[in-house]
Amino acid sequence: MPYRLLLAMVFAALTISLPASADTMVTRTGPASSIVSNAIWVGDHLYLSGEIATPTKPEGKPEAKPVITGDTQTQAISTLKAIQNSLQQQGLDMADIVQMRVYLVGDPRLGGKMDFAGWNQAYRQFFGTPEQANKPVRTTVQVAALALPEALVEIEVMAVNTGKTCATGQTPCKAIGQAASGLQRGSCRQQNLPGCRPARPFANAVKTRQILL
Repeated sequence: MPYRLLLAMVFAALTISLPASADTMVTRTGPASSIVSNAIWVGDHLYLSGEIATPTKPEGKPEAKPVITGDTQTQAISTLKAIQNSLQQQGLDMADIVQMRVYLVGDPRLGGKMDFAGWNQAYRQFFGTPEQANKPVRTTVQVAALALPEALVEIEVMAVNTGKTCATGQTPCKAIGQAASGLQRGSCRQQNLPGCRPARPFANAVKTRQILL
């Protein structure tokens, strides 16, 4: 087959698949003062920034500055709860996570090795349970340090909206911004909120992701 004809066929195939991404909406959320977004919707895919444990004030010291405390398991539980809260603000939950990247700092009490067992104990409380059977693909690596010196765990996730139905039984929609605005699920399309539209079939979602990559 002539080389130019082969190139023309490849170009034509790519051109045919491009309309699948033509309506892909990118929506960023987070404070305007921040240099990064807290979350970004790309079509039906939600990407969350890396999350760490929630700082707390030492008990009995209300004037003290909040700090991150605890071992890997304790911090991982706090981090996963924060991720769950972020997902719920976007109308999703832990069952919608499809990919997870985990960064663990070596625990001084383990000779500088990451506490992989402690991390897994925290993970099992949220995934693969009778109440929440989802098990996302996962990568866990040890790093030298995180942005906050006391942090031992940072987790970033990607989730996918698989098409939740509105409470009114109307067209499936994503509930972006509803927690903040107090809107009912059934009104999302009427209010034209970002991302509030029928979910794509799974096959189209995969095709869109391939084009974006």
